[in-house]
Amino acid sequence: MSVIACCASLLRGHGINDSICFPCSRPDTSFIWFLNPLKSIKYLICTRYKWLIIKIVLALLLLIMIALFLYSMPGYMVKKLLGA
Repeated sequence: MSVIACCASLLRGHGINDSICFPCSRPDTSFIWFLNPLKSIKYLICTRYKWLIIKIVLALLLLIMIALFLYSMPGYMVKKLLGA
């Protein structure tokens, strides 16, 4: 109760003993996560799942290259057999 009275009195301009009162003002960075949600989402995803995302992207690229090879292989084999 004394902390509330202390902070309330400081806001009104009536100072009490500073040794028992906690500062009422918050730093500017305390609400940064609420002000910029995209930055916080990027931080959460990139710090926790960065290597997982890199591995999934590399696996998908390898899978696409194998699929393209298997798709185009029969056409090139026919050209090779017929000498075209």
